[in-house]
Amino acid sequence: LHAYLIWWGDILVAYAVSGSLAYLFRKAKIKTWLWTAFGLIALISLVQWLQGFAFPHMTEEQIAKDILPMWNPEQSLLDAEFKAYLGSWTEALQYRVGQTATLQLYMIFYVPKILALNLIGMAMLKSGFVKGAWTKSQYLLMGLVLITTGMMLTAIGAGNNMAAGFHFSYSMAYGIQYNFWGSVFSAVGYISLLMLLANNIQGSLIKRAFARVGQMAFTNYIAQSLLCTFIIYGHGFGLYGQMERYQQVLFTIAVWVVLIIFSNVWMSRFRFGPLEWLWRTLTYGKRQSIRQSQNHNEKQTQSQIQKEA
Repeated sequence: LHAYLIWWGDILVAYAVSGSLAYLFRKAKIKTWLWTAFGLIALISLVQWLQGFAFPHMTEEQIAKDILPMWNPEQSLLDAEFKAYLGSWTEALQYRVGQTATLQLYMIFYVPKILALNLIGMAMLKSGFVKGAWTKSQYLLMGLVLITTGMMLTAIGAGNNMAAGFHFSYSMAYGIQYNFWGSVFSAVGYISLLMLLANNIQGSLIKRAFARVGQMAFTNYIAQSLLCTFIIYGHGFGLYGQMERYQQVLFTIAVWVVLIIFSNVWMSRFRFGPLEWLWRTLTYGKRQSIRQSQNHNEKQTQSQIQKEA
């Protein structure tokens, strides 16, 4: 629904597929998760690398049909996209259906990496890594080393891609390798530093404010898409393709501020975000209590029962 009706750059379908596959590994050991994750990432990396040997054997017609429309589209294709997304919601929908279907056909290339990251996350949970089981110095050292490694790889890749003029024959096969691997190191490094910062979260207003955003991750994901598409697309303010880079940065920060405020106001009154509440209700087949007051009364009742016992 999100991919077809709101925004084609959807990740929820890929998360659903990879999450379902990760569930099959739930009884495996940590080593199995980590080795499988490494194998999946290496496999996709190899497939991307091998593309570089295939490109020289493609005809100009094949390149023009299969590669360039995505990599370096002609002005006519760009004009068609502008017209669709600056038009009515119906016009945007008709154009978005094709984009979404194409993206989902390519899931075979990016779901394996998402599954690998799921498995790494499962290993982090079971090992106690995301439960604060490590020392502060361990989190700090791991974070700094991995982020530095990831950023160095990404920077080298960016330089090489720029030197190659971002030509598809290089960037789609060899140039992508640096960020493909570097992003994994950086991601784990960021989590390490977040774990370091997450200690004593109840005592920090800033940490608690961001935590509430995370507690409403599903709601915020959809809300962000609704907010941004309304501002950018033609059925709203129609700013599609109108912002300079610095304006995009400011716009992003503004959206973050709105979502942080929204999350904190909502979570001060309710136990779950609206979509999180709906999902839990559907999952358990029973209407979940959502108001904070209800939760407080329940805790008081449970506390009284324990005292009486």
